Amino acid sequence: MKVLVINCVSDKCEIGLYKGLLNKGIDIDFILDPQDSSKEELESLGARVEILEIKNRADLKAYSFLKERIVKTPYDVIFAPTSRVITLAVQAAKKIPSKLVTYRGTLGNLSRLSIVSRFAHLHPRIDSIIANSDAVKNYLSSVGVPSERLATISKGHDPAWYSEIPPADLQQEFGIPKDAITVSCLANIRPLKGIDILLKAAANVSASVPIHYLLIGDKPDDSLPNLANDIGIEKNVHFTGFRKDALSLLKASDITTMPSVRREGVPRAIAESMAFGIPSIVSNIGGLPELVSDGETGLVVPAKDVDALASALEKLIQSKELRASLGKAAKERLVNSFSMDIYVGKVYELFLELLSSPR
Repeated sequence: MKVLVINCVSDKCEIGLYKGLLNKGIDIDFILDPQDSSKEELESLGARVEILEIKNRADLKAYSFLKERIVKTPYDVIFAPTSRVITLAVQAAKKIPSKLVTYRGTLGNLSRLSIVSRFAHLHPRIDSIIANSDAVKNYLSSVGVPSERLATISKGHDPAWYSEIPPADLQQEFGIPKDAITVSCLANIRPLKGIDILLKAAANVSASVPIHYLLIGDKPDDSLPNLANDIGIEKNVHFTGFRKDALSLLKASDITTMPSVRREGVPRAIAESMAFGIPSIVSNIGGLPELVSDGETGLVVPAKDVDALASALEKLIQSKELRASLGKAAKERLVNSFSMDIYVGKVYELFLELLSSPR
């Protein structure tokens, strides 16, 4: 099987997928963004890697480059997992017999009335879309993607990636007491993440120990810090901004949360928390309940429900034993249900299935 992967910047899960497919004997060519750091690693496994900057969906120079490669080489499968490249891949692969596979990790922002959508995920040239959860798969179906073109495959994780990451010293950097409970949220801090709900819930939490909230991600505008100040919890809320050592901050936490209010798929930060054995509190949005099983590996609360989130926080804050048992179960669930071997195997089987079926 000969595969072309067209990507912008690969994350750790995608690199693990590519390494797994290469180890299965698939012949893979890669077209990667100049900022992608995986070039040497993939080449060491026998892959051919070319670098291409794709500026946007209408990049004519990139289109010409892709068209030349696709026409020149008879690929069995073309895998375009990044939104920016899908439109270009669809156009470059016109009248080419290769199977075209894309990836979708979030809900929302697609419409049959949108030209952009019709030339991306909703284009009939696409043979299969990998959805990272059933929630995303169902959403794609609701906007008109035929069910036979949809496959639910969640990204895989390797516990070894996380075992050697040291926990950050939260006391030294943020002044968080060692006897405090730290609740973290690692996310691109946008309105859909429900951080305002978390802050309002935090104001309603009572406990016998100090509680600190660590918000890790691109620094927001003043609205959230102002909210923390208005409700009197500003001394216990820490906005870190973007951090290269985000996982060290996460590992030092006692609880993680993702109180999203819409469009959520399967956020990597919650999977990373599971790898560290940290229990999570998540909302019942999108693929979050598929990752966190309520009462077994964490707690699931209704979206936008401040009281329910506050109650869940208190429940975990008050019981070290519950945090430990849920965290242990979460780590086991990640290993058993979201491993890299499972991820690689499902993608490999999908490619084989596509090659055995006519267009």
